[in-house]
Amino acid sequence: MTAKVLWITGFPGSGKTTTANLISEQLKLRGIAPVLLDGDQLRKVFGVAGGYSIE
Repeated sequence: MTAKVLWITGFPGSGKTTTANLISEQLKLRGIAPVLLDGDQLRKVFGVAGGYSIE
């Protein structure tokens, strides 16, 4: 099987994580083992402070 990437983008609070979780669950039901990388979770793991600035 060939690996695929589904990249979901959008404004904050637009439902990206919810959509990604729903897609992930559907893939699992089909016997596919997805890897879900959520930006908020990655920032927590790598210690990147929240918020953004021009700098």
